[in-house]
Amino acid sequence: MSRALVLLGPTGVRGRALRRAHAREGGDLRLLCLSRRPLVSDDVDVDVVTGDVRSVPAALLERAGPEHVVVHLAVKQVDDDGAGFEETNVRAVERLLARLDPARCRGLVYASSASVYGRGPLRAVTEDAPPRPATPLARSRAAAERLVLAWGRARGVGVRVVRTRFVVAAGDPALRALAARAVLPGTGAQRLSLILEDDLGRALLALARGLFERPPTQEALNLALTHAPRLADALAALAPRRRRWLPVPAPLLAPLLALADRALPRALRRPLDRLDLLAHDQTLACDRAVERHGLAHLARTPAETLARLQEAVA
Repeated sequence: MSRALVLLGPTGVRGRALRRAHAREGGDLRLLCLSRRPLVSDDVDVDVVTGDVRSVPAALLERAGPEHVVVHLAVKQVDDDGAGFEETNVRAVERLLARLDPARCRGLVYASSASVYGRGPLRAVTEDAPPRPATPLARSRAAAERLVLAWGRARGVGVRVVRTRFVVAAGDPALRALAARAVLPGTGAQRLSLILEDDLGRALLALARGLFERPPTQEALNLALTHAPRLADALAALAPRRRRWLPVPAPLLAPLLALADRALPRALRRPLDRLDLLAHDQTLACDRAVERHGLAHLARTPAETLARLQEAVA
């Protein structure tokens, strides 16, 4: 039986990106998806099992075959129901790991976030920086990272924890809305690490394939384009116009965020969270992914990055 990728979370931005990459380049790998609803896909080789990541059905892992890699992209990102993040982002991971057979599972790719590094500014942060998650979501991601890395080390299975900062989807409405604003926080010189949807899909596929072929190591990887553009340059490339910038001193924002985390409900904290993300540098060092794992498509010049951004959002 052929090797398989088991994809949890196939309908989000990351999942769609991996499915498109598989349709283009994954012909040697079967793709088996866990989904709560039917999938619309150009990839005729997609096999779908109905279910929920909080209780992975036995049929999914049975159909995965004797050699498979799990790609876990099913993370709860917004607490709309007020239930918190622990059940989906931590307890469900524990239950999944308990069901994986190290003799058959050749590896695990887990989608995390640069939020585990803590509040900004973040400047060329490497994977060795100590985690300092500051929000309930970030803490749940950090906890899940610890679980999957420890599981891989204990059982000799390869694990890749991937951390992204800004994922730009095709036709991204949030970025379009940002480009339309005349007044923005910061100075415009703040740099933001981003990765385009298709580039992320290619990277996830390459990392998953590598788990079949490389020694079973466990590591975290930052994934972003190597050039982090200035926010002013990125927005000018998308929508040239006059903009007014309002500097936000980090020493002023930090205590406000700390107070908000303790005293305000999530809905009221969101504007401050967005301010923290946009007002200061948010950059990741990606040398490990590019050099150690051969993800050369992430190495973009400044001109290439802005051109690709225009193309993606158009």
